[in-house]
Amino acid sequence: MVEQTKAFLLDHLDDPDNTAGVIALELAQRVRGIPTEDETILTLSGIATLTYHLSTRDEEVADRLVTAFSQARARVADVSERAKEIVAELVELAGRRIAFNLYQARLRDLSARVDPYNTALAVLDRVPVGSPVWFTARHEVAGVVDACQLAHDQLTPWLHQADSVELRSTLIEFLNQVREMEIKARRVLAS
Repeated sequence: MVEQTKAFLLDHLDDPDNTAGVIALELAQRVRGIPTEDETILTLSGIATLTYHLSTRDEEVADRLVTAFSQARARVADVSERAKEIVAELVELAGRRIAFNLYQARLRDLSARVDPYNTALAVLDRVPVGSPVWFTARHEVAGVVDACQLAHDQLTPWLHQADSVELRSTLIEFLNQVREMEIKARRVLAS
């Protein structure tokens, strides 16, 4: 069953259905005595497939998948020479898909905050300092700072992981915009 699942997954890494990815992760985590190489391939291909599925649905990967990816990547040295190439490709694919998924999630978060943030800025210019509306507006601005910090903390480590020049460029550009937004929001809070 392990060999069949590996073969199927390697042929269907770009299928938006998550069933095979879920089965692969379950096999990798629950079957006792599975060789490290098989566990690593199942985990990485399962993560790549499941992350693709989540991204097509605009859903964020869970921390559990990111942790499983880190653990599988740490086992790369333990695979045989014949499997090193496929494992390296799976590490790159799964890592790229996770990084892109997290980027999309942070972009959605910050995009959803733009209009409320702009409204809060307008409110802060018009209402008396210390009023309930003033505190509500400042809370909105502080939420932007928090979202920017989350984006920075979550995506910066993936800059080193991203082998794709296009993905790395996208992340750098986004993080630069996030930094600018955070600086502006902090200035508002300091005034």
